[in-house]
Amino acid sequence: MRQSVKDQVIVITGGSSGYGKATARLLAAEGAKVIITGRDEKALRETAAEIPGIEAYRSDATRWDEWQELFDVVMARHGRVDVLVNNAGGGVVITDTVDQKVEMVDQIIALNLNSVVYGSMIFGKQMRAQGSGTIVNISSACATEAWPKFSVYAAAKSGVVSLSKGMYTELRPFGVRVTAVIPGAGATNFSKNAGLAEPPTPYFLKPEDMAEVILHICQMPQHIEVEEYRFWGMDQEVIPM
Repeated sequence: MRQSVKDQVIVITGGSSGYGKATARLLAAEGAKVIITGRDEKALRETAAEIPGIEAYRSDATRWDEWQELFDVVMARHGRVDVLVNNAGGGVVITDTVDQKVEMVDQIIALNLNSVVYGSMIFGKQMRAQGSGTIVNISSACATEAWPKFSVYAAAKSGVVSLSKGMYTELRPFGVRVTAVIPGAGATNFSKNAGLAEPPTPYFLKPEDMAEVILHICQMPQHIEVEEYRFWGMDQEVIPM
């Protein structure tokens, strides 16, 4: 039997656009208490005004101190956290590994891996104390397949999958679930933000599709663990190993 997300406290990083925004909209419509975060305060305010009932808090997911501040705010307002969606991420610079600049490598790892580690540490500790909770970490098909120029990004996203598997083994005894979501290319701002050419036609995979996946994970009975959730649009050629 599906469990309801009504009144659950759900934190979504990167919540002002793309996958995060669509997920916030769907979960809020299901009655969840949604808190979105991100670095763009203007975009956060606009999203909060657009989606009734959600809260917005400016927070940089790559900064440990800002994760701590976010945790304090959530606990002061709600006293618990039921779901953490580590959605913040991006390509930053997509190019051959040997042509990457060191500072860009550091940014890619910080945004796509360190941020997930930080959030999972801080909110996972609270979930362990509560004896319940779900952590959903957004990875990428790059973690399991290979494409030229995506190697550094893929390394970070592979780390997200490994982190998720390991943290599940640590938190399972306390009733906490951890899932790695592994999507293919989607119709988000990824290409634009990474300086890549936009596809000639929008990808089939839409932010609303990701939102449905995350809702499904959250609605699974508490005794069910979803280790990985892999999916992509039929327009993308992926040859699973």
